[in-house]
Amino acid sequence: MNMTQSGSMIFLWFTMCVLVGGYRAMRRGGGRGVPLSRGGRWFPVQSGARTGNKKAAAGCFAGHARHLLREICPGAGKIGGSSAPKKIPSIFERDWDGDRSRVTSTLTPGCEWVMHGEGVATRKWDGTACLVRDNRLFKRYDAKTGRTPPAGFEPAQDAPDAVTGHWPGWLPVGDGPDDAWHREAWMHSGYSLPDGMYELVGPKVGGNPEHVEHHLLIRHGKDVLTIGWLPAKSANDLCDNLTSYLSLARIEGVVFWHPDGRMAKIKRRDFGLPWPLAKETTGP
Repeated sequence: MNMTQSGSMIFLWFTMCVLVGGYRAMRRGGGRGVPLSRGGRWFPVQSGARTGNKKAAAGCFAGHARHLLREICPGAGKIGGSSAPKKIPSIFERDWDGDRSRVTSTLTPGCEWVMHGEGVATRKWDGTACLVRDNRLFKRYDAKTGRTPPAGFEPAQDAPDAVTGHWPGWLPVGDGPDDAWHREAWMHSGYSLPDGMYELVGPKVGGNPEHVEHHLLIRHGKDVLTIGWLPAKSANDLCDNLTSYLSLARIEGVVFWHPDGRMAKIKRRDFGLPWPLAKETTGP
């Protein structure tokens, strides 16, 4: 057996241990969730595990087990992965004949998997996207129609979007004043982070809608959400439930991650819900 075969066997054994151990722990926890040893936190299991719906519970457990593997072995999956992605599609088509800031209840072609409950839901943070690669920080740059990409620009898609003209990509973070907040967040991270996608948030980023005190880099896909009513019965059902969910959640939106790498997103503003929200206060 060569080194490649040996490594594959070890990874297969480790995967089986995670799946079997996680299932047993889920049973011991009364359906509470799948435990992650680091910090002792739990990934919640959706409602199927608690109501006796075996098919829903199995699908839910598989999704969270995949996320658990990615947390322990970042190279094993695509959540927060290091490759520069193309623009993430909205789950629903926009109202191109009316208010283009709103969506309709018609699914965007290729996003049906969200309705089927095949992905993992995570919190969408409101900042600006960044990329860490080989311990180097890159910032998002949009070379939309009419702008000449600067030196060092790495496009995230082959050409500008045919409808909007946006052409997102990456630029290395430098020493200039425009990159001061990126450098501050990089300092707070200890000048080292695993390869992957991150969101820069902070007092000087977009008006600080997240109300954080310092400039921070938050890994994409870090915060897993529990959405117990998935899979949805129809596109209308999915639209209504997501509207209700976001109306109560103090987050900008939701990003869904499919095991094969596909992604889809939805934001409060897509439904006409207010954002940003006022900062929560405590005390009199």
